[in-house]
Amino acid sequence: DTTGSGNNDDDDDDDEEGGMIDPFADPDPYDTFSFTFSKNKNENEQSSPTTTTPPPPQSKSIHIEIRGCKTDSEQVWKSTGLTIWPAAQFLCEYLMNHEYLLQNREQIIELGAGLGLCGIFAHCLTASLSSPCEESNEENNNEETRNSKIRVLVTDGDTDALVQLRENIQRNQTIQQLQPVTQVDHEAVEALSKMLDTQTSAISCHQLLWGHKTATDFVKRHGMCDVVLASDVIYVPDVIPPLFDTVQTLLCGKDGIFLMAYYSRRKVPVSIDLVLEKAQERGFSHECLEETPDGLCLYKFELNHHERKSTESQTL
Repeated sequence: DTTGSGNNDDDDDDDEEGGMIDPFADPDPYDTFSFTFSKNKNENEQSSPTTTTPPPPQSKSIHIEIRGCKTDSEQVWKSTGLTIWPAAQFLCEYLMNHEYLLQNREQIIELGAGLGLCGIFAHCLTASLSSPCEESNEENNNEETRNSKIRVLVTDGDTDALVQLRENIQRNQTIQQLQPVTQVDHEAVEALSKMLDTQTSAISCHQLLWGHKTATDFVKRHGMCDVVLASDVIYVPDVIPPLFDTVQTLLCGKDGIFLMAYYSRRKVPVSIDLVLEKAQERGFSHECLEETPDGLCLYKFELNHHERKSTESQTL
């Protein structure tokens, strides 16, 4: 009420505005989300369709802890990237059982990462995979592996999400997942140093707003990517064109792929059919890799040959 009623007192007004408490508000909107990803023993590991080599040995379980807001908190209404959504976990679970999609890559990027679950998972998974250099030249293994790290770029456009994203990346660094030692073990320290020195994956956090121009500037600084990841990033139709403009600019090489996990919601005015239509208009072919009865689906997009050549020439 801007008109007021009766006599106004500045101190009373300040007390009312500054001291009003919502009795239903959550005093602590933050939470820690814990995930442990393991291979599905009931599902056979698929080998890469482009090679005849046997699939790599099974990876150990990957444990990730993500700090963010509870899904029903007020903060999430202001920034959807501050919590974990179902499609992110769905994408990670699929990649855990189809790790060949990330094998032998140079650079992986996650768009609209939010709290960073998929990007951090990709970092952990690729760190456990064999480096191409390890297989091709054992004599120069240490030097070549150091120079061929699989880079994982985790990006978002929202500044609030980026603060939490950086904290989650630090929280899940490989060194923090190791068992702590109670006494100084010099041999263990030396072994740890060698492991970190030869680790085949590096992860970093960056701000990236969607669109051809911003993506072109990003490529000039960081290079193109052979895998693009995204999950639960489409809530309104207006974001679809800039999303695919960004992917089209970032994606490189004949084997480059865009993996997008999508969760169909009644309250979201976007259908997967509209997403696929807009992708096709920008020169992408698509394949549904998996879908569930409750509305989760995962699509793989690839640029058509003509569009790929055009994109690469524009970013040079």
